[in-house]
Amino acid sequence: MAAVAILSGKQVMPVNEYQPIMRTYIAGAVLTTGQAVAIDATTGRAVAGAAGTTAAATLGVVVGAGAGIGYPVTVMERGTVDGYDVSALSYGAQVFNGAAGVADTAGTVAIGRVVSMSEPGGSKVVEILL
Repeated sequence: MAAVAILSGKQVMPVNEYQPIMRTYIAGAVLTTGQAVAIDATTGRAVAGAAGTTAAATLGVVVGAGAGIGYPVTVMERGTVDGYDVSALSYGAQVFNGAAGVADTAGTVAIGRVVSMSEPGGSKVVEILL
């Protein structure tokens, strides 16, 4: 399984393709940009989404800078984001919640797919579909 890296010097951020669905949660762990997150069933806080977490438990991915424990964190549940290095993936390829974070290998929970931005160059971005 290959982890999908964050582009150097970038944060995972929404692309204004259409109205995204984002929510603010309180972080139950230190969370970083682009990290897949789930809800802690005991505390109700956002925590790193472990590989194999059910699709229902996976909330989305952290957008922006991330957050420390006890601080608000913005999570993209549905929408298009830029910042992942998906240049080696084909358009339409799925991305998953893997053991080391967002990954390109099947067998874990699918969280989105690679799509093209609506621009002449057709830059590759990730559409989160949770």
